[in-house]
Amino acid sequence: MVIKEREWDWYGDLEQRDSTEFAVIHHAAWSSCTADEIHRMHIKEKGFFGIGYHFFISKQGEIVRGRPFEAIGAHAKGYNDKSIGICLEGNLDTENVTPQQSSALIELLRYIQSIYKKIVILRHKDVNSTECPGKNFDLDILLKAMQPESYVAKEEHWAEKHFKYLNDNGIKIHERRFDEPITRGEHFATLERTHRKLTST
Repeated sequence: MVIKEREWDWYGDLEQRDSTEFAVIHHAAWSSCTADEIHRMHIKEKGFFGIGYHFFISKQGEIVRGRPFEAIGAHAKGYNDKSIGICLEGNLDTENVTPQQSSALIELLRYIQSIYKKIVILRHKDVNSTECPGKNFDLDILLKAMQPESYVAKEEHWAEKHFKYLNDNGIKIHERRFDEPITRGEHFATLERTHRKLTST
């Protein structure tokens, strides 16, 4: 994972968080924008010291650092002093998260989880009265994608017992390609082994 570092001009002194309990996910609500544009907008229109998010992820999956990792953000009222803010480019009321964004977001969240083991992932709408990060952002799908792959036992193929019987009784078949066509050569070899086994008993 690569995080693009930026030197921002802050219009005030940023304070550090005392705790980090949450990662809050947002969308920009602009179909196309950059971290620089959000930085300027947050200063001019919201009166923030600068970009309020800690990370911005473009549609191409580029991760840009906003506020310093341990600084208090300006993205979720009542939670800024205990959360990390992540913003996705796009308007997720009318668009979907791109595959590149999704992969980058999962990587970033796993990285954050490696530092803050008990961090809880939330949407902006979970903590404030807003529709952010948009109706097309599915937190359940994200959380499922972040889980370690679990082993799922496969149902035994119907031919497995026959394969085992033949091998146990000296009719050796070296591969289990149950659903692939058998060649003439393989058929002849199987017949020969069967004949040898029958005539040797």
